[in-house]
Amino acid sequence: MEQQNTTVEPLVAIADEQIEKKFGKFKDSDALYTAYKNLESEFTRRNQELKIVKEASIGLETKVADLTSRLDSILDDEEFIDKCVANEQVYSKAVLAFLNSKSSDEVVIPVLTGSVGQATGVVPKKAKTLEEAKKLAKLIL
Repeated sequence: MEQQNTTVEPLVAIADEQIEKKFGKFKDSDALYTAYKNLESEFTRRNQELKIVKEASIGLETKVADLTSRLDSILDDEEFIDKCVANEQVYSKAVLAFLNSKSSDEVVIPVLTGSVGQATGVVPKKAKTLEEAKKLAKLIL
């Protein structure tokens, strides 16, 4: 009887080793099947997400190409560029004329300084009389 016990133990160890080789880290075929189904559903979900991202990417590429094309055509339109430059020059002249027409106490343009540089800020002018309020309203409207 003892002899049968000693010959059975190595056979059990070999069988366990074969089962381990057969299912890897999984206990049995049910555990392996459950893990496979979970992996399959995760793979499907990720592929669906990837498809959505690819479709969005294609849509963005199309929009970028369209905008680039439109920008190129605008930049190639010399007449449009000339109008923009002329409008900017007219605007600049109008602002300078307005500022020059005002006395120094009417227009205050402070310079704000900070750790990243300088910027101009305009302090809002408050009307003191009804006449000044009319002037400010005309400027705004």
